[in-house]
Amino acid sequence: MTNQNNNLRPYFREPISEINDAARYLDAAVSAHLAGNTKLANELILMADMPEIREWSDSLISEDRPYVHKVEIADPPPELYDDYYLQLICRGISDQFRATIIMRDGYHCKFCGMCLIHPWVIDAMNEAYSESISWWADENVKKHAAFQVMEMQMNFIVPFSRGGDMELNNCVAACSPCHYGRGENLLEEVGLRDPRTKEPLSDNSWWRGLTRFPRMEKVNFNTENKQVQHQNYEEACRLVAERLQELCISKHPEIYKDLPFTFWREKVARIPNIFGDLSRIRNKER
Repeated sequence: MTNQNNNLRPYFREPISEINDAARYLDAAVSAHLAGNTKLANELILMADMPEIREWSDSLISEDRPYVHKVEIADPPPELYDDYYLQLICRGISDQFRATIIMRDGYHCKFCGMCLIHPWVIDAMNEAYSESISWWADENVKKHAAFQVMEMQMNFIVPFSRGGDMELNNCVAACSPCHYGRGENLLEEVGLRDPRTKEPLSDNSWWRGLTRFPRMEKVNFNTENKQVQHQNYEEACRLVAERLQELCISKHPEIYKDLPFTFWREKVARIPNIFGDLSRIRNKER
């Protein structure tokens, strides 16, 4: 067992120095923005968009993935979730859940230690500097390289698709390359050590995920819109729960056939983005 653990890696590939340089440029950009110097902030953001970072990221998330090697393990759990409805569950991460992970792990990837940026910060900075960040571009190559790799992901030790659940002990903060490079594989299947065994970085780390940048104001819905959204929520939860139940029973009846409908309803109740998915759910019914 000891020899097997020694063969496991802490991460796929060590982050290059340009990523730390980009983090300092972006931190300086936030300072410039807060001082009212948007021109300097924009220049610093552009300086952080380095081709070397994109090349490093592509080595982990491209189809070839030369640094990611999958191995066969004995008696692996089956891949249960491969349907659109089940993917909704993976997006059902509440703000409170994410905040608890950040308090524990900080703004650093638990695998490779890279500086991470909170998703709301990326949205807010893209709103202010959209031409330089291009976060909503239709191709990844058009997006800002540093923001892409440093976007904070919630990485589940046992993925949902392999039977894992949304528990704090089953989740760590991760960078996008470590997260997407691993995919739906178990740690053992890609030769990675359990990142939960690592000690968190000290509290005096200079990096705070660029959270000094001002938040965008949220839109307040009127009472009528809230009532409509509540109706949509209940309908969407019911539809998704039904499809989740049907799919899992069809794939693994020995595991799921005797579970009550409340089990599936509680699963999908964790999905905060389900309002916008209702129309797509209906389209798939046609």
